[in-house]
Amino acid sequence: MSLLRIAWRYFSFSGVPRLIHLLLGVSLVGIVISTAALVLVLSVFNGFTRMVEQLYNHMEPHVVVRPQAGKWLRVDSLPLERLRALPGVVAVSPVLDEKALVRLGNEKVVARVRGVQPDYVKHLGLDSAMQWGGVVLWADSVPFALIGAKLARRLGAAPGPMAPPLQLIFPRQPRRGLLNPAAAFRRARVAVGGVFSLSQESSNPRVWVPYPWLAEVLGRSHQATALAIRARTHDRDTVRTLAEQVRAAVGPDDEVLDFYQQHASLYRIFNIEKLAVFFILTLIASLAGFNISSAVLMFALERRRHFAILQVMGASRRFVRKMVMGASTVVTLWGGLLGLLLGYGVGRLQQMYGWVKLDAGASFVTQAYPVDFELLDFAAILTVILLIGLLAAILPARAAATPVTLNKLRLR
Repeated sequence: MSLLRIAWRYFSFSGVPRLIHLLLGVSLVGIVISTAALVLVLSVFNGFTRMVEQLYNHMEPHVVVRPQAGKWLRVDSLPLERLRALPGVVAVSPVLDEKALVRLGNEKVVARVRGVQPDYVKHLGLDSAMQWGGVVLWADSVPFALIGAKLARRLGAAPGPMAPPLQLIFPRQPRRGLLNPAAAFRRARVAVGGVFSLSQESSNPRVWVPYPWLAEVLGRSHQATALAIRARTHDRDTVRTLAEQVRAAVGPDDEVLDFYQQHASLYRIFNIEKLAVFFILTLIASLAGFNISSAVLMFALERRRHFAILQVMGASRRFVRKMVMGASTVVTLWGGLLGLLLGYGVGRLQQMYGWVKLDAGASFVTQAYPVDFELLDFAAILTVILLIGLLAAILPARAAATPVTLNKLRLR
């Protein structure tokens, strides 16, 4: 602290030209603005990442078990009761996932038909997304289907047992000597139980049906394409811990993926874009940092006589260098802290009021830029600003610590 007090004494504003004051002020504002921009841009990236997670959270399991080789799992060989007893698990269901031609009247759409246990679909959080009907897959021994609103509009489908049912057409496995083309497909009819509206469904038409009914239609009794596990919470650490527990329970013969491993390519794209933007904004912040370096260098040259007196009085060159570097770093750090506060404040206002809108249609999942703060981002930004301050202080510190003899000091 005594070193910083001495530095403040020698870098005080008294007797320093106004041009240096102005240059330092402009450089400090540049650090504040660039730091705030880093906070806001990274937080918006986090917001979009969380938004995508919430969209997929309605459709995808938190943990999935798949066969290491081939397509089919033997359901009766999996420790289902042990998996249901794991802490945090709310539902476990075998899954049959097949593409099919969905037909209603003269309308046809290729969609993915997913069969799950009726109790599993209740934990997808579709209650708030239902437009017509309810979250029902099985009632009074009658199977029902859940479909998205866009698919319902394209087919003209309506929920209820009295409405026309959907016709699902599945391709059979190719066989030699098949003479009747109609025998190459399996056909089944199912009534619509409910229609939900989710943004993700618009690009991926999907039909949810009961697993036992679909297994009978496809002739896949006790078989599944995957085992889906829903957790009580979507917390990242909780999901990863659950995946490790599931992996230990099912053994090495099957592949276990958590939610983030299922969408690894999506998260990789987000991280690459976020890193690229962080690098670009860091370059902008470094320009402001080296403006501070110029201002501190001018300070050091202006106060060179005072530093020479310090050296004559016994101060070492290392002491002078540390003093100047400390003063320069503190100035940069103050700018970084003010920028963090400014960025956080603007981000919080965006979270509460959504002033900055997206240029998207009314059907988009959000109308304002989403914002989500991460402590790791703040730590990374502050570390980068601190490094910029240290690098910017090297040249002024060397200039201030230049050896001065008594004769030169008398001449000044």
